[in-house]
Amino acid sequence: MAGNDFNISIMNGSQNGTATAPPTNPLAVANQVVISTSLVILMVGMGCTMTLNEVWKNLRRPTGIIIGACCQFIIMPFLGWSLAHIVQLSPEMAIGTVAIATCPGGAFSNVLTYWTKGDTVLSICMTTCSTVIGIGMMPLNLYIYTRSWADAAAVIPYLDIVIALCILVFPCALGMFILKKWPRAAEIIAKVASVVTMGAILCVITIISIINPKIYVTSWKPFVIVFVYPISAFCLGYLIPWALRQDAPRCRTIAFETGVQNGALALTIINLMISRGLDTTFIFQMMVVPSLHTIFVVSEFLTVCAVYRLYWKRKDKLKDIEEKKLKEIPPEWMPGTLPPSATEKSVIQPVGEIGRASCRERV
Repeated sequence: MAGNDFNISIMNGSQNGTATAPPTNPLAVANQVVISTSLVILMVGMGCTMTLNEVWKNLRRPTGIIIGACCQFIIMPFLGWSLAHIVQLSPEMAIGTVAIATCPGGAFSNVLTYWTKGDTVLSICMTTCSTVIGIGMMPLNLYIYTRSWADAAAVIPYLDIVIALCILVFPCALGMFILKKWPRAAEIIAKVASVVTMGAILCVITIISIINPKIYVTSWKPFVIVFVYPISAFCLGYLIPWALRQDAPRCRTIAFETGVQNGALALTIINLMISRGLDTTFIFQMMVVPSLHTIFVVSEFLTVCAVYRLYWKRKDKLKDIEEKKLKEIPPEWMPGTLPPSATEKSVIQPVGEIGRASCRERV
């Protein structure tokens, strides 16, 4: 099956007009519960690091938000489409690649930004705005970029998008309220939330691996996509704002937002096709890239985060050593005073010469 031979039509409801619910897997339900709960905890924690004035500042001058949205909905879909053609993925896997590339940013980018001392407020504003913009841009991009493999009118899960918005906005507002009333508690909650999110991510990866073990025994092509795509997205997401004279923290923030897509939303779009009468084999092939992407994007960006933190930890350690050395230097040797060499020549040597002269006079 190649080219336009893979021809699907995805509509609201099943082919007979009556939607049948997809089969429920207990592990899949558990996975969804873990994702939703961890997102709420994460957004409360992230809200504990921001104020309303900071949010308003980013919304009043939305340069970073606009740059991020352009990267998210213009560059990323084209990148996913291009990689699918370069690697020559099967139509099913190619559609799955485009599905993940057209999704808005994921909340994982918020915690990555927090861990790397980026602009957390900008990150949350970008995630929220991209989710809203995705209501219109996702159908458009799916229509444009899936034409190479299928005639598809994809159903966008608007209810899931609204739920995602609620999970982003309301817990975040609660965190901002906690920061205003109890600043010390807010600091603790933010740290705990980031740790809980890390545990939830590992749990989700484990559940995905158990539910779909066959994703690891597929061909080499999807692995090339999921390895190259996040790193390419991150690099482009950093270079573009850098070229537009954004500072380093904002560049990191936009890079993470560009590189981290909402994988759960992409899988939801594909899962909706099960109730449309499509062969489950096709559905599984579509889920390969989004499932692997979720795993690889976590591992790759956690590596980036770890390298960044080690770099700055080493840099701070060297800075502390330099400061310690400066404290050990006597005040007369501090910058602006004579160095030890000059002191020896100007003070010690003349004293020696005076001593020798007095000895000569005695002789």
